[in-house]
Amino acid sequence: MPPKPDYYHDLKGAVSIVKLAVETLGERHDELRSDVQQLRQTAEVLAKQNAVLEQRLAEVAKPIEENDRRWWGLVTVLVIGLLSLAATLIVAVVKK
Repeated sequence: MPPKPDYYHDLKGAVSIVKLAVETLGERHDELRSDVQQLRQTAEVLAKQNAVLEQRLAEVAKPIEENDRRWWGLVTVLVIGLLSLAATLIVAVVKK
């Protein structure tokens, strides 16, 4: 058997380091896969909560919009009444 080259031990050490790095990356990959799965589950839960909150908001907004519509109707009637009163007063003053 021929003698091993001088760089054999360096290569053997580098191969050991690469093997360790590959094992570490594999473990990290499994951890990240687990984290991704948890994030997906959390995203699903948050999407459901968001849908529920949007529905509740719509239910709360309906009466507010109805009250707003009624309020503006009342304001319109009052403004028309004031304009009518002002016109009547103007006509009364002009006739005197």
